[in-house]
Amino acid sequence: MTSRARILNAALRTFVLFFGAAALWLARDAMSPDGIAYLDASDVYLSGGWPAAGSGYWSPLYPTLLAAARLVAGQGAAREQSIAQGVNFILFLCAYAALEYLVREARWTTRARLPGAPPNDTTWRILVYALFGVLTVGWIRLWMPTPDMAVAAIVLATAGVGIRLATGRGRWPSVVVFGLLLGLGYLAKAVLLPIGICSLATLAALVRRRPGGLSQIAVAALIFLGLAVPQIVYASRLKGAPTFGDVGRLNYLWFVAGVPGPVTSAFPLPARLPSPTAAGQTLAALDPLRGEHPAIYDIDAPIPGTLPIWYDAGHWYRGVVAPLRPVAIARTFVRQLRVYLELFGLLLVGGVAAAVGGAVSRRSVLAIRPSPMLVIPALAALSLYALVLVQSRYVAAFALLLFAGLVPPWATDALSRRLRSGFAVGAIASLPLIAYQARVDGSYWRGSAQARASVAAALAAHGVGPGSRIGFIGEAYEALWARTARLRFVSLVPLAEAPRFWELDADGRAAVLTHMRQHGAEAIVAEAPALGVTIDGWERLPSAGVPRSELIVYTGQR
Repeated sequence: MTSRARILNAALRTFVLFFGAAALWLARDAMSPDGIAYLDASDVYLSGGWPAAGSGYWSPLYPTLLAAARLVAGQGAAREQSIAQGVNFILFLCAYAALEYLVREARWTTRARLPGAPPNDTTWRILVYALFGVLTVGWIRLWMPTPDMAVAAIVLATAGVGIRLATGRGRWPSVVVFGLLLGLGYLAKAVLLPIGICSLATLAALVRRRPGGLSQIAVAALIFLGLAVPQIVYASRLKGAPTFGDVGRLNYLWFVAGVPGPVTSAFPLPARLPSPTAAGQTLAALDPLRGEHPAIYDIDAPIPGTLPIWYDAGHWYRGVVAPLRPVAIARTFVRQLRVYLELFGLLLVGGVAAAVGGAVSRRSVLAIRPSPMLVIPALAALSLYALVLVQSRYVAAFALLLFAGLVPPWATDALSRRLRSGFAVGAIASLPLIAYQARVDGSYWRGSAQARASVAAALAAHGVGPGSRIGFIGEAYEALWARTARLRFVSLVPLAEAPRFWELDADGRAAVLTHMRQHGAEAIVAEAPALGVTIDGWERLPSAGVPRSELIVYTGQR
């Protein structure tokens, strides 16, 4: 490696690490409803419920890591925000190490395919490092407590080991690691089970004619299954039917079939919550003009969680069905393709511009030699998500595999060189936008952890302390302060119905509050209504910060 190449590599590595660390520091107060659920799951694990104590929706690996970190660093509410961000930063470093390993394996493969020639990887390295910064900071948003950074680390490491095995340089230790990574991927996110099978099948096709190749695949598959089967059995018993996770079915119901979802403003409200014990249920949306208003949802159940219906929505939706709707699936697929065009826009523009900068013919297209071990699993993942729901953090690692695998460093044909340069330019052009986004997120979340702590302290002063069961009027899904205060929602008037509550006279409001208390609420908290609405009997709380600020607690006669 030349001195110039060493300097470039050092600069790329330094930039990626600094970029991620700075972004995490700026938005260190960030939290999300998913993060609350994962912290709730870590509570269950710390109480002795590990490993088979999940909900069938939240995969166990990330809450296990949170539980381990909290066991070492402390379990208090004041520390868990910093602990979660520390876990995320460690996962970011793991993802970076996996990227380094993938780059090294690609370099060795280039040397094997082009003996005697220097690796043509400078532009490719710029592409993968710049794209890694875009994806981890801008798409995954490493400050959000979700398992997507763990997924990125596992996916990149799996791709590196897969390349090693596909080129014949991997021995039995690599086989064992490959199987372990596939199993850990499924434990990090359920969708990685079919994607892992695709990775295994791709590798099998590449090594099938090599002596001992299929034996290696068989061993890797056994290790994969050894890790996956216990979780599959647990999830199937929990749901009463064979399944490897609830995520796909529930997201199909909510995002494709149009079934009213849990009580958040992201979905239409159901006219009633589904029964956890009935089978073959269909749900109707709440009619804003008919029916009893405001709608009240009683969500206490023998399951854990700050917001039980989000911790395990499958408990309620177990018996909900929806017909297979091919037209709706096709429309969803087209809609998600548009999302991909938005996400990949600068990369595609750069690639197309570079491609048409020279001759493009059928022969030149056929001369491209993408890496099957990178491209096929990536396309499988992108296709699976497109059938239901695409979010940037879901597909981040697979986007890197796709663009890196389309133009690997050993592809020396003219079109691949131009595409590689165009993709790299597109990734670099994305970085200023991502940096601006990180700055905006940092400003948005700054001080929010302290604001949540202030709400918790104020509620405690009113006798609403850890373990209290509360009724809530507003958007409970985004009531992030409830986790800090160690509260549990048991009865809700959702955000869309809150105006109906405040339109009631004193007797009507009292009837709603009485209903909530009869269903287990020891205290009632609400999002403050519009100015001018009478709130006699309520007392204002400190601002909860973002995303939802002004709260009031009922202090009238109980």
